[in-house]
Amino acid sequence: MKIREVKENKKQYLPLLLLADEQEDMVDRYLERGKMYVLEDDGVKSECVVTDEGNGILEIKNLATVPGFQRKGYGKELILFLEKECNADFSSLQVGTGESALTVPFYEKCGFTYSHRIKDFFTEHYDHPIYENGIQLKDMIYMCRPFYQIRKFRDTDLEEVMQIWLESNLQAHSFIEASYWEKNYEAVKEMLPHAEIYVCIDKSTEQIAGFIGLYDRSEGDYIEGIFVKSTARSKGIGKFMLDHVKGRKKKLTLSVYQKNRRAVQFYMREGFKIESEQIEIPTKEKEYTMTWNV
Repeated sequence: MKIREVKENKKQYLPLLLLADEQEDMVDRYLERGKMYVLEDDGVKSECVVTDEGNGILEIKNLATVPGFQRKGYGKELILFLEKECNADFSSLQVGTGESALTVPFYEKCGFTYSHRIKDFFTEHYDHPIYENGIQLKDMIYMCRPFYQIRKFRDTDLEEVMQIWLESNLQAHSFIEASYWEKNYEAVKEMLPHAEIYVCIDKSTEQIAGFIGLYDRSEGDYIEGIFVKSTARSKGIGKFMLDHVKGRKKKLTLSVYQKNRRAVQFYMREGFKIESEQIEIPTKEKEYTMTWNV
């Protein structure tokens, strides 16, 4: 799979562009001023066009996949590519789309949330009614996804990071008494600055969205946990932080409660394997030890 920028003869992909925006003169409004990328996987399978809208906003103007190859993750791959390719120059990624049961859920799964709408955009700007999935599109729905950056922990981050730690543990581990986490709060707060910590910053708000903590143990680098603020979950932040660490380590080990099935499945998707299982003495809960190697 390869993604490349198209700088010349963009109209050669017009049939694909028209799948996402079916009126050619509307495509002409942004095609030349925008950057176009195509995803190749034994031929071109998907394309996107993005434009600089100012104030740190990068907008997806067109995103389409060849019929027959849709729902195979190509569109999501392009969005992940944009995040890596354009992160340094922009603070957020936005998209305008019709109020459709096909497109809105797709962008939500890619971490976008509702921003605003432009009333009657499709009825006023297109020379014919636009239908999707049998429903006429009228309003333009704008959705936004912030870009993130990762940096090392600073002492001034401590209070904010600890609040995320407590909130995440209480919400993810409802099978453990809340008092367990509350009692351990001060001990963790004292130890945390001595660990290897990376925080993930929401560039649109400059606030911490999550963090990942590691300790160097005899068996290699040990992940103490990946913690994401409740309002920033399901946006790929956990994977973003984990990928950052994977790029710097050859082996990673962690422990995860068996009852935290969502976390177990996440780590397995990310290439971790279960090495053993044991009982954590303080909580009397079963947990897996999982490892990842380059």
